[in-house]
Amino acid sequence: MTEKILVFCIFYSGLLSFMLAIGQAIEPRRSTGKLITATFLLCVSVWQIYHGFMVSGLLTDYPHLGLIHVPFIYLTGPLLYFYFKFLTRENFKFKRSDLKHFLPVPAVIFLLLPFYMQDAAFKREFLAHHPGQTENLFFLRSYTVLIFAIMSVLLVYMAQFFKNTTLVWNRKYLREKRIAYIAPLIIITTSLIVLVYYAGFILNFIIPLEGPFYIMLIKIISVITFILVFMIYLMGKRYPFYFSEIKQELKNIRYEHSRIQGLDVTGIMERLTHLMESDKIFCDEDLTLNKLAEELSIAPYQLSEILNEMFKKHFNCFINEYRVTEARHLLDTEPDRSISSIAYAVGFNSHSTFYDWFVKLTGSTPGRYRSR
Repeated sequence: MTEKILVFCIFYSGLLSFMLAIGQAIEPRRSTGKLITATFLLCVSVWQIYHGFMVSGLLTDYPHLGLIHVPFIYLTGPLLYFYFKFLTRENFKFKRSDLKHFLPVPAVIFLLLPFYMQDAAFKREFLAHHPGQTENLFFLRSYTVLIFAIMSVLLVYMAQFFKNTTLVWNRKYLREKRIAYIAPLIIITTSLIVLVYYAGFILNFIIPLEGPFYIMLIKIISVITFILVFMIYLMGKRYPFYFSEIKQELKNIRYEHSRIQGLDVTGIMERLTHLMESDKIFCDEDLTLNKLAEELSIAPYQLSEILNEMFKKHFNCFINEYRVTEARHLLDTEPDRSISSIAYAVGFNSHSTFYDWFVKLTGSTPGRYRSR
């Protein structure tokens, strides 16, 4: 009876997670945060339902479902990483460079293709074992290495996410109700799932145990996941506008801790704009963060924070954008001037650096840009 209740709860939470994902995805006022959350909930749904098949024994009846959850396990890591970015950056949008975090997903699918293409009998034999038993089957060895790599990467993502969200469980802000208590509970529960999965897998890998141990591990993870999905559901009901509210609250808290608080940021930005657009200080190839901060009569770390908070750029990107813009102007207005001469004139100290930044910011080489 207890086993049936457990299986019901696992499947129920998997389906609930799927419905929550659909709800987040189809809301009229969709945001990046909601889309990230929808994808995260979809991943949770897939591996929770998969665990339900494992615990109930149905997986041997449907062997072609074997290992379909593995890519979704990896996907959880980047989603947490980008959810943190969404919370801490205004107007966050995905960029092409962000795709590198998701490149391992098709790679994982490709590595699993040999297994996916096997017949039902082979898959049943494979699924009858557990990851620690690697004596006989090549696929078991390969699966062990692959899942170990995925869990290691996921652990790194989780540690980074846990570290960067320390403000969420600050007791002061929790007492002041600026942060809902359920937020740190969700983060801790998610971390616990990853840690239990990783620790159990390592233990089973080092000291091969009996099959029931691995199933017990899956049951523990499934119960914790059930709690996680239930908390996410409660948060959605209790705080329907939680994403926008927590984003704004974290912004306010960061400003309170900011090292530029008390500065005339508006005045500094006007002075900075004048130095760049009128004085064209960026043409000085020896310009550094320290020298520019000295011109503005502020500390280098304060200038760095202003560039990050107000312009969403680091120093090199901020300066080189001006240099490339000026280079484009010179390429247009001085057709007989050499490209190398223009590169040095706008502040680049090497032709290769100029070329790299020009391509990065314009999508074209200087020569091709001029010919057009």
